[in-house]
Amino acid sequence: MITSLWEYPPLPYLEHVTMYCPKAAYTYLKLWKCRDKNNKVTVDKSRIKTEFLMSLASFNHNIRLMAREGLVNVEERPNALVLELVDWEDELPE
Repeated sequence: MITSLWEYPPLPYLEHVTMYCPKAAYTYLKLWKCRDKNNKVTVDKSRIKTEFLMSLASFNHNIRLMAREGLVNVEERPNALVLELVDWEDELPE
């Protein structure tokens, strides 16, 4: 049951990710739930398999799909990925 309106991404963002990169939709929802107040998520590379239930290669593929669509910004560190989800005020690419 949804406990808060902010528990899930806004509909335009969700529609965009499911339309243009449907394989990455589950990853996007998981990232949305893990984000901080600045819409950033730090993902430890060694924990991707247990937290996201997919291989590192599949996770990276999904992140690249979302980055290409302008849904996330990626900063790669030696042992982690810092992902920033687009802000509500930002415009989605057409």
